[in-house]
Amino acid sequence: MSVREGLLALLAQGPRHGYQLKGELERALVTGRPVNVGQVYSTLDRLVRDGLVTESASDGAAEGGTVPRAGPERRRRFEITDAGRAALSAWFAATPIGDDATGRTPDVARVLLAVATGTADPLAVVRAQRGPVVARLQAVRQVQRAATDLHDALAADADAARLEATLAWLDRTEERLRTKRSR
Repeated sequence: MSVREGLLALLAQGPRHGYQLKGELERALVTGRPVNVGQVYSTLDRLVRDGLVTESASDGAAEGGTVPRAGPERRRRFEITDAGRAALSAWFAATPIGDDATGRTPDVARVLLAVATGTADPLAVVRAQRGPVVARLQAVRQVQRAATDLHDALAADADAARLEATLAWLDRTEERLRTKRSR
């Protein structure tokens, strides 16, 4: 999910300030990694530029004036526009792609590059990938068991399914590589 669509989805619920959006985006995405506040604000600036979001001054900023970019009066309030709602609706209806433009995860990309370039032993790369994937899956299983609300359970289910698919692919890849080597 891109930060752009995440911000639009949150703003569709109502106006927000940038730091509020950052925290709510981290909660909604459940990635375990913080969202860069600079990325949030640069994305908001692009959304304003593109007419998908409006920006207004708040918390002591001059009414009708420009929004201060620094200092104690820096808070900026953002609100989605009709064009932003249309873009968000189109995004929700769009056909999904994968983790990158090819739909492949970094785990898959590493193995494919090892096979294609010969710069690393593909079997060694597969083995190196398996351990961290298994560890991530075990952590996700704990989250699944502890999930008390639907949002957290669904996020954990999605993570588990993706990791299980990666493990299945690693198993098939190892089998193919071993078969090729034994010929």
